[in-house]
Amino acid sequence: MTAVHKEDPIAGTLKLALDQDLLPAHLVEGVRQLFARLQQPVRTIITGAAQSGKSTLCNLFLGEEIIPATDKVPTIEVAFGEECAIQIEGHDGSSTRRPGLLRDIDIPDMTARIRQELPFPILVEQSFAIVTLNPGSAACEKLSSISDQADVVLWCADTFGDAERQLWKSVPQHLKDHSFLVWTGADAKSQCEALGSLTSELKSFAAEEFYAVYPVALRQDLAAFTKDAQNSASLQIGSDGRQLIAAVSGLVARGRSEDRDQAMALISMFGPDTSIENLLTASKGGQFRQHDAIQTAPKKATEQPVEENARRIGSEFARAIEIINAGGTRLSEHMYQDEANTEEVLSICTDALTNLTRHFCTPEVQNACVREVANDLKQGQEMLQRLKLEKTEDAATDAVAMLYQLKMEFLERSKQLQ
Repeated sequence: MTAVHKEDPIAGTLKLALDQDLLPAHLVEGVRQLFARLQQPVRTIITGAAQSGKSTLCNLFLGEEIIPATDKVPTIEVAFGEECAIQIEGHDGSSTRRPGLLRDIDIPDMTARIRQELPFPILVEQSFAIVTLNPGSAACEKLSSISDQADVVLWCADTFGDAERQLWKSVPQHLKDHSFLVWTGADAKSQCEALGSLTSELKSFAAEEFYAVYPVALRQDLAAFTKDAQNSASLQIGSDGRQLIAAVSGLVARGRSEDRDQAMALISMFGPDTSIENLLTASKGGQFRQHDAIQTAPKKATEQPVEENARRIGSEFARAIEIINAGGTRLSEHMYQDEANTEEVLSICTDALTNLTRHFCTPEVQNACVREVANDLKQGQEMLQRLKLEKTEDAATDAVAMLYQLKMEFLERSKQLQ
């Protein structure tokens, strides 16, 4: 865990709610898991058979060649650290730590695990672990361990035959929804030709078993990071390396955002007497201070109508926050019950969104900002109708998260207009 995560005000406030027993009993375990996720980077495990390109794929995410290609170490972790350092653990229980990069050392025999720490920005939000799956019954046990630890899985394969498919089928469905099949082991030209046969052979299987499939010419993609723009483009023909990185990064970012939205919703309903506005300001690193500084500058007399209009629009957002708070009070009373009724939660969220839509469709002041919000609310109503048809706990959670995400948006807009 790094200082970046320790200072997260949202996670800290959620911890206060846990420590002060402010949460309903039936929510405590789920909130503990949410807090744990907020406190640590998303754990991405790169796995597959020996010599399937796992280390090279990890280097592709890091942007340079740091992890050597080796399968004699069962697990190599790559995580954030203030300095480049290596922790080496032996099968005999020994442990040594030294500065430097893994590519520059000879890996000792009988090494059980290696941890490479790097001061790379990507590692603040996402850590990596390279795990080799050797054929046999041990592979099943190791895959089970991966399933328990991973948030995202990248399975490297140059064939992905029947044995690998059967092994993969044992992975829980929730993890499959966050997993990628990375088709490796060919140069850019043959990779392009292989894509047709890959999609025809694995299309139906991959659709059920993976979030997505990407053919990646690892060596070409890694070399492209150190070439000029023209050569880089030619090296990447037929490879989806950059698309894979973008897809994984997007999945990680969405997961982070959903966790934070859920935490803010819980804090609003059950948390300590803390200003949500202050939390938003702190979590964004003082983003609002720039607006405050601008507004303290002297105004010309001709600017008065603009100021008055801004205040009136700001009051519209203040009223919108009151509407959401009223819905939040109803949700708070309902969620304290031992068994929360999904339909009732969805109904409360629908009522709040309907009231918001009416408010912004007939406001005292009309401008582009208000019209944009009114349009977003109409789209939100359509989404809520779909969630009401699902009638699941996940649908209720999504509805509550959407409502409190709107509150955060209104708080920010209101602050900017002060």
